[in-house]
Amino acid sequence: MNLAHHLVRAARELPELDALRWRGGSITFAELERKSSAIAHGLAERGLARGERAALFVRPGADLIALVYALFRLGAVPVLIDPGLGRAGLARCLARAEPKALIGIARAHLLARPPLRVRVGAGWFPGTTSLDALAQPRKGVFAPLELEPGADAAILYTSGSTGPAKGVLYSHANFEAQIVALRELYGLGRGQTDLACFPLFALFNTALQRTSVFPRMDFARPARCDPAAIVEALQQHAISDTFGSPAIWRRVVPWCAQRGEKLPALERAMIAGASVEPALIEGFRALLPAHGDVHTPYGATEALPVSSLAGAEITGRLRTRIDGGHGTCVGRAAPGIEIMLAEGARDGPRWARSACADRP
Repeated sequence: MNLAHHLVRAARELPELDALRWRGGSITFAELERKSSAIAHGLAERGLARGERAALFVRPGADLIALVYALFRLGAVPVLIDPGLGRAGLARCLARAEPKALIGIARAHLLARPPLRVRVGAGWFPGTTSLDALAQPRKGVFAPLELEPGADAAILYTSGSTGPAKGVLYSHANFEAQIVALRELYGLGRGQTDLACFPLFALFNTALQRTSVFPRMDFARPARCDPAAIVEALQQHAISDTFGSPAIWRRVVPWCAQRGEKLPALERAMIAGASVEPALIEGFRALLPAHGDVHTPYGATEALPVSSLAGAEITGRLRTRIDGGHGTCVGRAAPGIEIMLAEGARDGPRWARSACADRP
């Protein structure tokens, strides 16, 4: 098993389809595959080996996705840390992760205290190699290493919103299970176009042979996004799906309602990262076509999706209870998920009940 096989397959089956788009540019699956292979050759030349960690501080776009899939090919482990943690938080996470390579902006290199074998700069920084100089395009395809399903794939650091940021270790099997669950839960598949308001969702889109569009926004500060820029991307690229935090849509939905804007191509909107009030979901649904809906997947960095609720289900007694302050409904269990609810006790947890995808 190796997640990089998804990009290899997409490049073979849909070579001319755009894998990624951004304002003023795009890259096809075939081009992304070549870029990823070239970077993998360069990293291997500099001694980065299977199982070693590489911290990435690269702005969302083709470089980020190509780098992650290049590391997958090597069997190396990308470390992804939320840039919103601040200087002290970033330095602390870097020290704990103990990466052997750092690829990113100058500020990240200044914070890196552990000894690094490989330094690649996204921009100029003393002692670093540029990404263009690192890549070895003339060497052709870098075949993904064959790994056991439990092999380390990535370390994703939590945002720190519910306590100190911690690194969550994912295996290749973990990611593969998430890809399957997202496909089955929402009908995601090839040829669809997603507005990646959460940049790392583009990793799933690539595996699912979907086009990812990066809007103009500061991804570290979604609550400051420009609604006009988000709507421009949604309309210009005929976006069918989007995934993002409620902070974005609390700005976009009222902006659209005030101007009479509609989103006729948008079929699925997935909002995650915090509780979502029914009023926001209702307002968002009013912008979509009749067959469209707003979904609120529930989970955590450690496990997503655990469950999901569709906006069409928030009616009657359920809507009354949510609006009345009885809590947030997280819906039904996702495909393949079994949920066990535990009540605390001095002699250990008592397992109270379980839920599966076929019942609430």
